[in-house]
Amino acid sequence: MKEALKGKVTKAARYEPDGKVYQDVNGNYYFNIAFDNGDSGSYGTRKDVQTQFVVGQEVEYEKFENGTFPDGTPKWKIKVPKPEWTSKGGGFSGGGGAKWQPKSTREYKAEAVNSAWIRAVEVINKLTDMEFKDLEKVYDKILKRMHTDLDALGE
Repeated sequence: MKEALKGKVTKAARYEPDGKVYQDVNGNYYFNIAFDNGDSGSYGTRKDVQTQFVVGQEVEYEKFENGTFPDGTPKWKIKVPKPEWTSKGGGFSGGGGAKWQPKSTREYKAEAVNSAWIRAVEVINKLTDMEFKDLEKVYDKILKRMHTDLDALGE
């Protein structure tokens, strides 16, 4: 990651060639950003109003070369630095957040049973009375077996 620069925003104007709002083929709007330290460049966002660079506020930013103008001077792209991701797990550095915890086998099985139950209700609602009575007998046997298996997991 590049080192974040700091500067006070002196200009944050939407790029509007010929007085018209410009939006590229990807839906990005561009803003000309300038800082009190002399840095300047363009900032792209999908929002038609940007709030990252407010005139008068000191902000952290990154600056990348992004091609050249016809006269040969470099174009600069301004970005908001992203937080560093730690390899320790648990989230961003300096932040809290619990580490991902795998579910127990019982929890996975309970989710599977719940999903099957929802699907079964959908199917049952489409059955005739006769089909339902036949299914009810089979279902009771299956349900008893599932309860027995789930109870065995809890022990």
